[in-house]
Amino acid sequence: MLRTIPFTESSLIVETFSRNYGRLNLLAKGARRSKSKFRGLLRPFQRLFLSWSGKGDVPVVTAVNECDSVLETKGENFYCASYVNELIMRSLHFHDPHPQLFDICMEALSALSKLDDKSSVLRIFEKHLLKELGYALLLENEAGNSNPVQSDRQYLYKYDSGPVLLESAEANSISGQSLLALADERLETNQVKRECKRLLGDAIERYFEGRRVRSREVYRQTLNLPNN
Repeated sequence: MLRTIPFTESSLIVETFSRNYGRLNLLAKGARRSKSKFRGLLRPFQRLFLSWSGKGDVPVVTAVNECDSVLETKGENFYCASYVNELIMRSLHFHDPHPQLFDICMEALSALSKLDDKSSVLRIFEKHLLKELGYALLLENEAGNSNPVQSDRQYLYKYDSGPVLLESAEANSISGQSLLALADERLETNQVKRECKRLLGDAIERYFEGRRVRSREVYRQTLNLPNN
């Protein structure tokens, strides 16, 4: 479930991310009524078994069943899960299946509800999202050659080619340690997390052509966090 939108006095438009059908808008008739069989089930961030029928852009929901696990999305989890959902909604077209990304999304939402290190969960999700969209980051070799990235060196990351070796640290440079940690998906130090957040945030902003991701800004402002 990505989000719900009120439709008429009693119904909902349900935006979903389906493993086999991609993003879909579905009509849940009467879902806002107190005695609706759907009431309480159509919640954002949850994994559901949905059935629908009808042709056109907005088929009608016919059945809803919960999966065994219900994701915890209170407090900080809510903002993190909102960010994951917003990236899905803003990056994928309707009716365009991405089964591998669906599995990655479910893994991220599940990890957010279980792990304290939510920053690393989001960074790994961003990395896989970019790869699925055709914007995979080059992390283990220098741009333009096969020289391996060295953990003790500094690099300037060029998004059209990859990391370029620098003689010393510069503004917006990133350490080889952080590049390799992101490649291995082991973000263990604050410096690595901070540098990977900047790298991936810039990459996503480029993909969205400079448009801010609203949920990320709300999360930062609510917890009074710095930009990086």
